[in-house]
Amino acid sequence: MVACTSTMELGIDVGDLDLILQYNAPNTVSSFLQRLGRTGRREGKTAHYEFLIVNKEALLKSIALVELARRQWVESVHFPLNSYHVLIQQVFSIIRENDGASQFQLLQLLKFRQNFSGISKEQFIHLLEEMVSNNYLALVDGKYFLSDKLDEKFARKNYLEICSVFETVKEFTVKHQNRDIGSLDSWFVNIYYKENEPFIFVLNGLVWKGIEIDFNRYIIHVQEAEKGAIPIWQGSGQKISFEIAQQILLISSSYEDYPYIDQDASRKLKEYRTNFHYFGMKPGMVIIEEDSKGYTIYTFAGDMVNYTLATLLREYTGAEIKTDYQKVKLKIEDYPYNLLEKYIEKIKYGRSILDIKEIYRGY
Repeated sequence: MVACTSTMELGIDVGDLDLILQYNAPNTVSSFLQRLGRTGRREGKTAHYEFLIVNKEALLKSIALVELARRQWVESVHFPLNSYHVLIQQVFSIIRENDGASQFQLLQLLKFRQNFSGISKEQFIHLLEEMVSNNYLALVDGKYFLSDKLDEKFARKNYLEICSVFETVKEFTVKHQNRDIGSLDSWFVNIYYKENEPFIFVLNGLVWKGIEIDFNRYIIHVQEAEKGAIPIWQGSGQKISFEIAQQILLISSSYEDYPYIDQDASRKLKEYRTNFHYFGMKPGMVIIEEDSKGYTIYTFAGDMVNYTLATLLREYTGAEIKTDYQKVKLKIEDYPYNLLEKYIEKIKYGRSILDIKEIYRGY
């Protein structure tokens, strides 16, 4: 028996495994197939994979993964053509390596590099101008140099953050009376911490209340409390795609049976579908619900599309927004419905809201 995290899915042959027992479900078909492929690797053996499902979301996701895999669909590899974050890193590195660089030298970065092929010469020059105006670069006698501001920020770590591509996810250290209790993923803190509201969570078997948070040093000072949220760690950070979200919507709105799920799972699915059918949503639809605190826009368009939609609506409305793969929730009172509808139409550019997926890919 081997108990492991997602690390073991990536091409590791651990021997004669008979069964993969998956707790809940991964977020991608590719991860599902990789994990399935850890079994049945010996002659005469077949792959064997079972889901241990503990909630409705995992049940729907597991069926969606299997159905898409049966149709031989898997996530395509997306090659970004305008990787500005990498380009900026390369600009810093070349300038430091050569103790300054001309515009002509820096423009060579755009040549024969797939991930910069979507960036024009004019856009790159504008980027350099912005970096100078924001005091990241200094332009002296036609050559670009790292500014004093940049030196001050990165020199202490020997420019490691400029030279490295991968960065460790930040975690907050939790302290009680100067004793380390444990750590919290920065994602969890950003989601649950609200200014002027109690920040209460469970850690190390006890309930804690944050009394002081140092965002610069990533330290949370706490005192004991009565009840709170259970911490969540992002792990691989994989997002639910448009295709998986739409498959979950199709499963939720249909009456199709799935012979590979057991009786208990079938009963749970039937109960959920009964409620969902009253909701009335089907593939191709978008539903907007209004309540006293704002609006909820149901799209089932996936994490990336909904995050993009949320970002644009936050810009237009100024609302406090939360989002997941199913919906975008706006907290904004007394906001005219017709104005929100107008903004959504503006984002749609006259097309289906699901085409925001294509807009996102253009960023």
